[in-house]
Amino acid sequence: MAEPTGGTGSMGLLGWAQAASAIGDAYSSIESGRIARIQAERERMFRQFEAEQAEIIAGREIAASQRVAAEERRQSELVASRALAVAASSGAGVTDPTVVRLIAQTKGEGVYRANLALYEGETRARQLRLQAVGLNIEGSNAILEGDTRDMAYRARGRSSVIRTAGSLFARYGGEGPSSKPPTGESEFISDYTSEVY
Repeated sequence: MAEPTGGTGSMGLLGWAQAASAIGDAYSSIESGRIARIQAERERMFRQFEAEQAEIIAGREIAASQRVAAEERRQSELVASRALAVAASSGAGVTDPTVVRLIAQTKGEGVYRANLALYEGETRARQLRLQAVGLNIEGSNAILEGDTRDMAYRARGRSSVIRTAGSLFARYGGEGPSSKPPTGESEFISDYTSEVY
């Protein structure tokens, strides 16, 4: 069965349809690549936003732990002051070994609790900062993946066009306008009119 080519050696309707399909496939692939790149950029921006939020929360954790530490110090000072007042009212002196030991233990406990609050705040902040680093890495990886997908889609589009061009060339041959340049006006016109008619 002969293909509807419109003439021997010339590309007919089927050939043009194949060429149009290849161009459509190429355009579709290029658009898919562009969309993959846009999605990757959006993912990176989202991860970057999350990382910035984690950094902000880390700063707040530090500030909150400093407030807790200051409150622990204040409370230990109040308890030590109260112990000193009770000791003085009972007749014991400030230099009494029991009073000195109780005040030292109270202040030591306050310092311990204050330092513990600071440590816990620093630990939470460190975890949040590490999370922020991880989120930034995820964003960078998203861009890398998007670029890779973009390149793959573009390569698929070019491949589709080249494959179809090769198929059309094999099917219809390389016949086209004369490969030699026209030497004069009459030869150019005769080549043109022979192709048209």
